Amino acid sequence: MQMFHYLDKFSYTLVEMLKLAPLTLNQDKKLLTIDGYQIPYGRIPKNCWGYIYEKYVGQIYEKEGYEVIYYGLNQLLLDEGIDLIAKKENNIKYIQCKLKKGRLGKSHMDKVLYQASNKLLRDSKDLSHNLEFILVVNNIDQNFTKNRSKKKRLTFTPNDQFIYTWLQYFLDHNYTQSKVTLKVREINMLEYIITTSPSSPD
Repeated sequence: MQMFHYLDKFSYTLVEMLKLAPLTLNQDKKLLTIDGYQIPYGRIPKNCWGYIYEKYVGQIYEKEGYEVIYYGLNQLLLDEGIDLIAKKENNIKYIQCKLKKGRLGKSHMDKVLYQASNKLLRDSKDLSHNLEFILVVNNIDQNFTKNRSKKKRLTFTPNDQFIYTWLQYFLDHNYTQSKVTLKVREINMLEYIITTSPSSPD
């Protein structure tokens, strides 16, 4: 259990609860509910909101018919940059969730790609599945700058509709010889959360 050293007792208990039961969020009452146990938003440590977001995103994929492995919640520091693994038929989605208030730039994109690279490289050797690596963010407009960088030469496709420089930088990577498709998805949780708890564990 050495991997839990950075979580206090309350945070550890909350993470364990997230592993075992679905969550609901009540914006009006500012309450997180897990298996009938209610926790006011104000009592939730900042370092736990990232795990809550992972669970929230995972539940959405489950509603869409995917079998979801909560890789980040189970592995914590050993998650290899993968928070969720969603499977349906011949498709496997590796998902990294980012709950951030501020901008995500080149250094963030490089870190996301680097952290996930080893597992994606290993799993991409299995040619029997369609693999996707998806970066899920709370709010694309808040997380990505719309101005194109003048210092970097990026490969934008002629018909590309994206106007977010570093989002496109992420998508432009030819990952593991094109065996893994890169995508970005916006899944908005609660505005209260993103304005009061901007930090999340990586």
